[in-house]
Amino acid sequence: MNPIPRQLPSVLCILLLAGCATGQQALQKGRYDRATTQAAKHLKSFPNSARAAQTLLAAYPAAQERWLRRAAYAHETSDPFRWEAAVDAYRDLNGLARKIDRSPPASALAFEYRYYHAELAEAKELASAAREAAGDSLLATGNRDDAQAAYFQFEKAQTYTPAKGVIQEKKLQALHAGTRIVALHPVDGDRFGLDSRVLEDRILDRVGERSLGLFTKVVPYDFHGASYNPQPDHILRVTLTRSSIGRMSEHCVFHEHSREIEVGKTKDNPPKPILKTVKATIIETILEKDSYARVEFSVVDLDLDHRVFSSVARGSASWTDSWFELKGDRRAIEGRVGKRHCGMPPSDWDQENQVASQIARNMERQLRRFYRDF
Repeated sequence: MNPIPRQLPSVLCILLLAGCATGQQALQKGRYDRATTQAAKHLKSFPNSARAAQTLLAAYPAAQERWLRRAAYAHETSDPFRWEAAVDAYRDLNGLARKIDRSPPASALAFEYRYYHAELAEAKELASAAREAAGDSLLATGNRDDAQAAYFQFEKAQTYTPAKGVIQEKKLQALHAGTRIVALHPVDGDRFGLDSRVLEDRILDRVGERSLGLFTKVVPYDFHGASYNPQPDHILRVTLTRSSIGRMSEHCVFHEHSREIEVGKTKDNPPKPILKTVKATIIETILEKDSYARVEFSVVDLDLDHRVFSSVARGSASWTDSWFELKGDRRAIEGRVGKRHCGMPPSDWDQENQVASQIARNMERQLRRFYRDF
């Protein structure tokens, strides 16, 4: 038996990599787009590659024929959105032609390739018109759910003809017709420490406009809406049930320390150390400023005339400072005694805003989840 040459595995690897780089393997698997791309790229680096040239001459016509068959499908079916397949086909054909153009050796080969700009423009117009017509039909029903569906039809139409202003107008009309207006009722609970107006402002900052979803708009209770929907659909009621702002407290913690230290030597021979127990107390004074609040909130559906959602949200803010005082013999303490922190406590207004913002964030998270599933 003849031994296998040591160089044979390396040669096989080189041949395999060459087949991948030139697109030959992709061609054999029927992946004509990939084969065209790889062959054109390989020719750009290796203009004399006969293998890549043969691959390109075989792969591009096969890819072209496949995409043109898909484009022709639009003329053979009654699917209202059939032109979208033609748009995809002409886009891919133009993409292949662009890749060939970027490789001068590939574009110089004796074969015909072309762009389909006119066909693509026509297919885009027809695809956009079909989506626009579907949106018009849905919007004409006067139903909110249909208006929301119409919005996405117009949005899809815009992807094909973005410069068509009338579609943008219809899209906004569908958005307005599909929007649920939620009015924030004035917060109840002025008898507690948290200013209800501050809380209202923070809630509107977090959930105002469309932060709860594309088709959910939160407005102040006295908002006089646009002509398309002047009346709210839901009322968001918030009741402050408990709060305390700027509560100061101070307490002390005593840390006892004792230690034996050498204070001298005896007159013995050899002398012995004279030990003494020294004691000290470190008094840690802790100053705290705390604020907190709790609210109950609910969503009332005016059409159904009852609550459709209710929950609770909380917020808190805290600040702490501490300092130390030494009483007794300092020698009982190993290391240094901590110094006083010189920070000033936050104002009541700062903590009030922090509490209100935290409540608003908690409400936003819960309301977003509710309206997502509503």
